[in-house]
Amino acid sequence: MAEIVDAEDLWERDRVTGAFRASPVDYLNELEAAIEALPAGPLRAGRSFFFELDRRSEAALAPVTLPPAEYAAHRSALNGALGGLVRRFESRFAGDGTPTPVSGALRQDVGHFSTLLARLARAAFPAAGTSESAGVEVPALAAAFERFANGELRLFLPGVGVWTTQPSSGFYFFFAELAFACIELDIDADLWRPVLPTLVATQRIFADLYRPDPVEVPAPDQADYHPRWFDASRQWTEERKRALRSEFSGLTPSDLDRAATAHAREAFPGHGAPNAPAPSPGKKAVPSPDPPG
Repeated sequence: MAEIVDAEDLWERDRVTGAFRASPVDYLNELEAAIEALPAGPLRAGRSFFFELDRRSEAALAPVTLPPAEYAAHRSALNGALGGLVRRFESRFAGDGTPTPVSGALRQDVGHFSTLLARLARAAFPAAGTSESAGVEVPALAAAFERFANGELRLFLPGVGVWTTQPSSGFYFFFAELAFACIELDIDADLWRPVLPTLVATQRIFADLYRPDPVEVPAPDQADYHPRWFDASRQWTEERKRALRSEFSGLTPSDLDRAATAHAREAFPGHGAPNAPAPSPGKKAVPSPDPPG
């Protein structure tokens, strides 16, 4: 088996016994206790949001979090929504990169996924001012995604010996795909529209921070991005993050879609056939060649 680095590694089953590397219940209990011990503030809120999402979406954790009937319905909706998001993402690598809209037939499944995230966001970032939507303090939610992509929410659990509350693969890009789909299908669009620029912009941060070693993995795909490649020296400074926010502020959903295509083709050159150059989004939309700092 591969080295255990991230919580995701715990859910690889032993080839002989079929058992996980750790008990899902022990992991959940330790992480919940670690978060509860943190002082109130944005770091605790961000970790709590991603913990609550993970325990409901990770296949090894959801069965011990949700009642059986709720789990079955949840998994069915989640799989349906992800199927549509995968097709939307895949289309970024074909032709001019214009994504295929998610089918309206998946509206219920995508709505289920959106409702889940909106509910968790309201719990972690309750509306407290004028910059709110759907009961969520949008700037706080956007900041949590930025911290998540930048590895600022990482938390080590000594009991199970892993890092957690960080992106575990290139599927981080699917947060933006969900937001695009929700806007297209008019599902919680008032929540997703203001968060979308952050979800697309932070793809660049994530790709900088978790990209594989170019010698070992010269043409990575989504699964090649893993916490083992995390390098704190590449974390983005506040100055760079402010510049990134400014760069993506005011972009239309169409601009952001083109930027997301450019990000995907830049980050995942090993995905499918060789990629044609992505169309320009009007502003720079590929990871900066400059080192962080």
